[in-house]
Amino acid sequence: MRRPIDGALRHTIFVLRTMPHDFASVAAVGRAVAGLPWVIRERKVISPRTEAALRLVERPQQGSQARRYVG
Repeated sequence: MRRPIDGALRHTIFVLRTMPHDFASVAAVGRAVAGLPWVIRERKVISPRTEAALRLVERPQQGSQARRYVG
């Protein structure tokens, strides 16, 4: 809810590509999409400086083995 659109989309695409493709995950994505009107209404975007800091940690996190699903 706080990332600029490009950062939010980049992270969302990463999560969608790496999540398990099972019923629970698909249902969760459906609930998230249903909540988009509220999210858009309530968004308060972070500063460019904070976004730059998040990008510094984003790449190592995406390459980490800490969030891997087995299945």
